[in-house]
Amino acid sequence: MLGHVQDLGLDVHDPNVRIYQTNERQTYHTDSCDIVGLLCLKTAQSGGLSALVSSTTIFNEMRRRRPDLLELLFQPVATDRRGEVPEGQKPYFRFRHSAGTRASSPRSTSASTSTPPNVSPTRRA
Repeated sequence: MLGHVQDLGLDVHDPNVRIYQTNERQTYHTDSCDIVGLLCLKTAQSGGLSALVSSTTIFNEMRRRRPDLLELLFQPVATDRRGEVPEGQKPYFRFRHSAGTRASSPRSTSASTSTPPNVSPTRRA
């Protein structure tokens, strides 16, 4: 799936508008996917900076520095559907990671809170 991040001049306070359709700054967030690629088709006059981080590295650093917080990573997180609500569904769904699997749909939520085995960060070329 491809997403188009563009200021469409929409109001961020509209419950059906996603922040990437406005000129508002996006805070740190996750994208529910395995790979993120960015392609700039038109350079902004200002702003437009991106910061990317490896979730594997964050997990491993948390395991090393604060293992007491790891269980929090596996608690359900309510994800706002912002204008993409299927008929008869709630305007959010709960996202939960479980050991060794990704449970990102509202139908596949695992109750597991165990942590996956240590994973090596991606090697840099």
